[in-house]
Amino acid sequence: MTQEERSTGLDQLEFYQRIQSRNTWVARFVLLAVVFGMMSANMWMTQRNYEALVINVDQARLAQVHMLDITVNRVKKLEKRIESLERTIENQRAEQAVAAR
Repeated sequence: MTQEERSTGLDQLEFYQRIQSRNTWVARFVLLAVVFGMMSANMWMTQRNYEALVINVDQARLAQVHMLDITVNRVKKLEKRIESLERTIENQRAEQAVAAR
């Protein structure tokens, strides 16, 4: 092998090493960009899930308050009905007591 052939071989080797070095740098940059992109997407989706959770909890609390209001109203109506029935029973007992004399 002559000196010129060795020089050409070394020049080609250096050329391919530069290409490989550039490709390695690009690959690292792309990998870092993908990792940061995935982290950003994960944080964004986590925030959306948290907001949806807060909304669902608020809706559940509102539904519970609504059900409590309905239940309280039903209990009040039942108490009034019981009082009415008790008065009716007392009146009937009084009438029976008067009729029995």
